[in-house]
Amino acid sequence: MKRAGGRQRAGVSQPDAQCAYSLYASRAFDIDTHIKSNKHKNQLLTVSKTRKIDTIFQSASSQSKTKESAAEATLAFHTVKHHQSYNSMDCTGRLMKVIFPDSNTAKDITTKGLKQKPS
Repeated sequence: MKRAGGRQRAGVSQPDAQCAYSLYASRAFDIDTHIKSNKHKNQLLTVSKTRKIDTIFQSASSQSKTKESAAEATLAFHTVKHHQSYNSMDCTGRLMKVIFPDSNTAKDITTKGLKQKPS
């Protein structure tokens, strides 16, 4: 083993020959050659054009929040469209929790604090 510049280099030598072959130099050359190859450049181009997996799929909690927001917005719109009082909608929110006890969306829905007015 040769040590130079803080790195260990693996070397191979034959006892009867007067030459040594550095594996470190070979690996560095191979890596440098690969980086310059068209195969590597094409892979980099492909990676840059490919969307990340987390932009394709939403997490379960994100989907749940989207459903809650959609339900709350729908209730607010329904209230405004039919000119119902917001107090009656608070009752509706509580009623939905009783009607759909196994629904995570119904459990988390709230209409308290909505300040929309009919236009």
